[in-house]
Amino acid sequence: MSNLDMGKNDNQKKRAPRWMWVTLISSLAVNLLIIGIVGGAAYKWRHGGHWGGHGFGGPMAKYISTLPDERRSEIRKTIHAHFMKLRPQWKEVHRARKKVSESLKVEPFNRIGL
Repeated sequence: MSNLDMGKNDNQKKRAPRWMWVTLISSLAVNLLIIGIVGGAAYKWRHGGHWGGHGFGGPMAKYISTLPDERRSEIRKTIHAHFMKLRPQWKEVHRARKKVSESLKVEPFNRIGL
């Protein structure tokens, strides 16, 4: 046995260097960050965006695609008629949400200004 090995036990000989541990933990953190970003984007896309949009269609669109062509065209006409009636209201809701969002970003926050 050499003089260098005399004071070390078996655990100290087998342990990885500190830079390897730092690299491992950093890699784990970056991987978790990427998984979080991808998962958050998928969740946001699936549930209608930042404000939880109306998600027009959704599972109903899949159901409609299984129907015969004549029935599908009737349903699409009905949906289109209601969509045109509701579109101005959706735009108004969008404008109101945007106005609230902009007022919350202004410093200092003024609750009366809403």
